[in-house]
Amino acid sequence: MGKGVELLLVLAIGVFGIANGAAVPRSPLSTRDTNLPMNFTADIILRDGYFLEQHEVTTADGYILTMFRIPGSPANPIRQGKNVAFLMHGLLSSSADYVISGPGRALAYMLVDAGYDVWMGNARGNTNSRRHIFHDPDARNTNFWDFSWHEIGYFDLPAMIDYTLAYTGHTSLHYAGHSQGTTSFFVMASLRPDYNKKIRSMHALAPVAFMSNLRSPFVRAFAPFVDQLEWIMNMLGVNEFLPSNDMMIMGGQRLCEDESPFQEVCANVLFLIGGFNSPQLNRTMIPALLENAPAGASVNQLVHYAQGYNSGRFRQYDFGLTLNLIRYGSIRPPDYPLHRVTAPVALHFSDNDWLAAVSDVRQLHGELSNSIGLFRVSDPRWNHLDFVWGIDANTFLYERVQSVKRHRLSMVLSNSCWALLALASVAALAQASTIRDVLAFRTGEGPQPTDIAPLTADIISNDGYLVEEHQTTTADGYILTMFRIPGGPGNPPREGKNVAFVQHGLLCSSADWVILGPGKALAYMLVDAGYDVWLGNARGNTHSRRHIFHDPDARNTDFWDFSWHEIGYFDLPAMIDYALQFTGQTSLQYAGHSQGTTSFFIMTSLRPEYNQRIRSMHALAPVAFMSNLRSPFVRAFAPFVDQIDWLMRMLGVNEFLPSSDMMALGGEMLCRDEARFQEVCANVLFLIGGFNSPQLNRTMLPAILANTPAGASVNQLVHYAQGYNSGRFRQFDYGLTLNLIRYGSIRPPDYPLDRITAPVALHYGDNDWLAAVSDVRQLHSNLRSSIGLFRVSDPNFNHLDFTWAIDADSLLYRRVISFMDRYN
Repeated sequence: MGKGVELLLVLAIGVFGIANGAAVPRSPLSTRDTNLPMNFTADIILRDGYFLEQHEVTTADGYILTMFRIPGSPANPIRQGKNVAFLMHGLLSSSADYVISGPGRALAYMLVDAGYDVWMGNARGNTNSRRHIFHDPDARNTNFWDFSWHEIGYFDLPAMIDYTLAYTGHTSLHYAGHSQGTTSFFVMASLRPDYNKKIRSMHALAPVAFMSNLRSPFVRAFAPFVDQLEWIMNMLGVNEFLPSNDMMIMGGQRLCEDESPFQEVCANVLFLIGGFNSPQLNRTMIPALLENAPAGASVNQLVHYAQGYNSGRFRQYDFGLTLNLIRYGSIRPPDYPLHRVTAPVALHFSDNDWLAAVSDVRQLHGELSNSIGLFRVSDPRWNHLDFVWGIDANTFLYERVQSVKRHRLSMVLSNSCWALLALASVAALAQASTIRDVLAFRTGEGPQPTDIAPLTADIISNDGYLVEEHQTTTADGYILTMFRIPGGPGNPPREGKNVAFVQHGLLCSSADWVILGPGKALAYMLVDAGYDVWLGNARGNTHSRRHIFHDPDARNTDFWDFSWHEIGYFDLPAMIDYALQFTGQTSLQYAGHSQGTTSFFIMTSLRPEYNQRIRSMHALAPVAFMSNLRSPFVRAFAPFVDQIDWLMRMLGVNEFLPSSDMMALGGEMLCRDEARFQEVCANVLFLIGGFNSPQLNRTMLPAILANTPAGASVNQLVHYAQGYNSGRFRQFDYGLTLNLIRYGSIRPPDYPLDRITAPVALHYGDNDWLAAVSDVRQLHSNLRSSIGLFRVSDPNFNHLDFTWAIDADSLLYRRVISFMDRYN
């Protein structure tokens, strides 16, 4: 069929639809029809006991859209004359959003129960509206996907609204939309202003029009490269973004169900999209959410939003200078004339919405001629997805949506994402110093590139404190580096100072204790308090990557044949002995974080003579027993630790997350204050140790990632996973045969914590995902000389806050130093 004939047919359909008030209505399917075609939304509605009808309408440009009607329920029977409520979903979503929370909670059901005749739309391209009179959505070079949310507003909404009104006999209805469901409404009401009269009230849930101030790391990441991205997608013939597929559904069921160790990862992927609000996400519901979302969209929908973010304008699609001239008669696309929106609009917004920023919603409010007002959700953590999936959406939002009728109204996320991240990463790294420059600096053959943050010694020197570098060799041949800070600007070096030894955690280094800077970092606070401070570095990290025989970079090296057992048995004794001998002291104060506590408990339980050399020990986020940890990473790989251990050995991979110049470069370019990826960097850290956004100084991220990860052996991770699986604090499990040879039993022995006599203070946080409160209490009960349990007063204090929190000085370090002073 020729293009001219096709165009005439489409125009004919459009004229027919407009003339009849409902573009090509088809006979409705209801629960009384035996051949009802089932899908997710329909299944949910029927399961929940509500009446259901399925309707189809064809738009003026040929898209066949599916709508679901809920005319009543057993408790609220069907009757003529009910007020009509029309609900429209957001980007990558579907009508299922409004029923998935179930009776008494989902907006659609609450409206039915309140006496409304409820209709739910589905935009072109989603699971329920994936048909066209000519185009095949699955063909390679199809025109099916040649649309953005502009066409959804200009064609889809009018067609569905006209059909609904014609079918019910009404002349107007109430409209509620979420996210893109608001964007498309503003397109319709501004460009086709006659539809304003068909709207009694419009309720914008998380309204998206202006976007300059959004915080979403995904949009901010790919927006600067949207023109190149669009060109690449066109060249590849990729027009659909995140289609619904069986693999996604199966993955959601298997990886995100209640029994899955990956469930928390699934939850946090959702949080990274719209904002973090853990209490409002029903994790049991995640498989059902991923059965319905992503529901499919065109690449152009994403591109159009990115254009809006870049331009700061709410305007039509930008096709480029030439095509803009042809289509619009100007080189820039025209703004949507929001002053023509005369329907009463209520804007429901929230403080923690990463996609609909408060300032952008206020700008929209100022452009609307008939806004009912701005209505803030009272939960300060309410995010973009909570508007449809929040556990308490019924009380925080939906009841208000219905009640606004008293104000003259009667109702008020594949692989594609990672590809976008990769594109932005490459572009950012292209602006940085070259890897060759960095390597030259690291080997002393070139100046320090300005893009690379300093390591421990450089940090200390730059901060104006004195620094000495010392090395000691362990009994099994590892050469360890320690940094000593004998004095600072206000506290010069002198003989006889009390010694404080501070030990880092897993994948970290001595930099942890100075990175916060003077007046904030524990090492500097100790120096200012009069201590002679020594910072240890465990075998295998950036500063202790040498052995008298083994090469850490050789393929089949024995260098990495250790876990934190050896760090406690060999490294700590060697470093403590050296520090005491060098200073002429017989005992010292000890502070350790995470693995720095684990290794201490090994040393003092297996080599109890070292208890006499410890005046007091301060365990920050102590890790020994691990049964109740919440970290999604440990919980995910722990059940498969034996297979992972075997596989790593077969592949000759023994080092885990080594320090690398690429990481340092990436941290500087992608995570600095000007970078659009900064919030992604922050949330990667939160996913490890727990969420506490106010305590992370994001400006510090490049320095953190220049020093972390600092390298570790695979066995260190394996040993922790074994502890999680067994619920015991015990030595490395080599398997039945090797255990018999090494230990004389098929199970490794527990560490004899009763032999620890050094005074130990256990400092813990409620929101620590790696050192759970119950596990710390179990440790406390096993120690003979525990000073006590000391809770950090911030209820959100997480595992990494013990070293990097903005207020670690006042919340924790002052108390630690006060205890040390008592035991001198």
